[in-house]
Amino acid sequence: MEMEMNPQEKKQALSYLFAGRSPTSSSPISQQSCYSPPAHSPSATPDNEEPTTPQTIHVPTHEERFKHLALLASDLPDFWVCEACATLHAVDQWDLPRSPRIRTCPLILKEWNREVYGGPARLDHRHVALDHRHVQLALKYMRTKDVKYRGYLRALLQPQRKREFRPFEGLSEEPSYLKVEYSTHPKIVEGPDGRLRFLLRSTWRYRYTCKNVVGRMSRECLGDLAICPHTEFCDEEYRSMYYGGDDGGHTFNPMLEDAVDEALEIAQVDRLKDNDGVRGRCPWCPTDFEVRAALDHIEVRAWQDMGAEGPPTDPAWRAHVAADHRCSRDGDGDVAPVQKREPDSVRGLFEARQKTRLRRPGAWHIVSRMRRVWAGSAPDRRVDTSYGRGGGAVALKGVRS
Repeated sequence: MEMEMNPQEKKQALSYLFAGRSPTSSSPISQQSCYSPPAHSPSATPDNEEPTTPQTIHVPTHEERFKHLALLASDLPDFWVCEACATLHAVDQWDLPRSPRIRTCPLILKEWNREVYGGPARLDHRHVALDHRHVQLALKYMRTKDVKYRGYLRALLQPQRKREFRPFEGLSEEPSYLKVEYSTHPKIVEGPDGRLRFLLRSTWRYRYTCKNVVGRMSRECLGDLAICPHTEFCDEEYRSMYYGGDDGGHTFNPMLEDAVDEALEIAQVDRLKDNDGVRGRCPWCPTDFEVRAALDHIEVRAWQDMGAEGPPTDPAWRAHVAADHRCSRDGDGDVAPVQKREPDSVRGLFEARQKTRLRRPGAWHIVSRMRRVWAGSAPDRRVDTSYGRGGGAVALKGVRS
């Protein structure tokens, strides 16, 4: 059963967590199953008496810290968990996947990405920058139905489209015969376990503008594309540079490449027929994909389950972070296979009709955001979760008791 605490108990829980102490039996927190003190902890004693046994200090692990921060933020609509600072920051409604910004964090965006992902982006800097905070805020606002953030929720779930997507990541000049459109469609649905889950459908449409090139369609001229940390296609030169050659110790997962080649083959044979496409799935993360090819275009689609509400260390989220999986393309490395699931399970969940639908952002959200510009920037309401004096008291700035 999920633990429920009032704001005062949440503050006290965080105080105990970061002070490295266990709560006493007289504390209301100790009555919660998740905060029961260990058997060797001393019982509560008055201030003028010494405990009979020394108190054991528990230093929270990295995972425990983020787990409790996520628990604290789950009922605080104005805050999000920062992976770089390991604390809570105030929500900025201008922060969207299409134009990320972290004004309430002391780090600039470039430094934040380097600290969290070890590079410029979670997967590919050309993609829409969907981060953990966007997923968690959307899930939280959908669950709580917070009227204040209704417009922000709609903006987070708004489909995005890039009409000019660079097919070759490392080239400064793009080929004139190829045009690529990229679009994303986020969606929140109820999973089989009854929890809300954040799904994402991404589409890349490669169109050949020159008719003379259609007869020579091939995967090599499509550039490079990663739909998840484990599945991508690229040309031989880019692959050698990216994986460090034979001495890099890296392996390559050819599932998407094989699907593209097969779809192109079908398109060449049945030029006048519509085909159902070539489908596949990643065995290491919840990603389904489909490749369709025609005379003048190729379309790659991917359906991904970005997880439910949880901390940034949740394996369901970390499975989509490239820095954790770049060296394990054949399954022999550190990446553990996901739980067995049926083919097209993520796609089926995305396409299932459910009642968790929202309209596109309207005038209310635009006016709300413009009022913030006219009124000036909001004050810094960063939550200070550092060690406090006198037993580790935690001050929550900007949170009403």
